[in-house]
Amino acid sequence: MNSAGNKMNESRTARAVDGLNVLLRWRLSKTPILNTSRPTLRPLTLEDAPEL
Repeated sequence: MNSAGNKMNESRTARAVDGLNVLLRWRLSKTPILNTSRPTLRPLTLEDAPEL
């Protein structure tokens, strides 16, 4: 692959990562930081995010 193709792929990946980061930040801002009432951390289930 030529360098132009590599650059294009890199920027596409960077954009995708940026989008994921924005989504994560948005989700975190909507959810309270780790439910402190839970003594142990367990994997998130569908009940934790009903609007997804």
